[in-house]
Amino acid sequence: MEMVTTVDENDNVIGSMERKQAWESGTPVRIAAIIIFNSKGNLILQKISKYKKHDPLKWTYSAAGHVDADESYEVAATREAKEELGIEGELDSHIGKVKIIRKSTGKLGAFHNVFKMYHDGPFTIDPEETDSIAEFSPTELIKMIRENPDNFNAGLLQILSLMDIK
Repeated sequence: MEMVTTVDENDNVIGSMERKQAWESGTPVRIAAIIIFNSKGNLILQKISKYKKHDPLKWTYSAAGHVDADESYEVAATREAKEELGIEGELDSHIGKVKIIRKSTGKLGAFHNVFKMYHDGPFTIDPEETDSIAEFSPTELIKMIRENPDNFNAGLLQILSLMDIK
């Protein structure tokens, strides 16, 4: 049973509950994410596995996941990098935090807090989590987003916009 941090509409911790229960009850949760840049300045993004419930086969952050009970965003972000990509590294900087509104209810579903990390791999993916990973230059990413924004996770699009990649 995975216990996750639950929050109010201002991202203040209100407690924890089982992950499935949080989603079913509409209780907002915290998601920690990383966007990895390699030494060429390109972004490493992940395509979500077809087996995942949310946004299968869409491009998303390099790694992301729920913040466990009594865990910080930063600890969760580095844990997710290890679990999803098989890498360890230090967070470089904070990119931003966005609110994610659930399409089904129109209510707040999660806060995505996103950090930057530099890493050149190699990366090892878990096929249950990730379909593939790929490297994109900012220019290439802008072109792809303009041509087909539906290929991207909404949270990623919001964060990329904050980074002037839109």
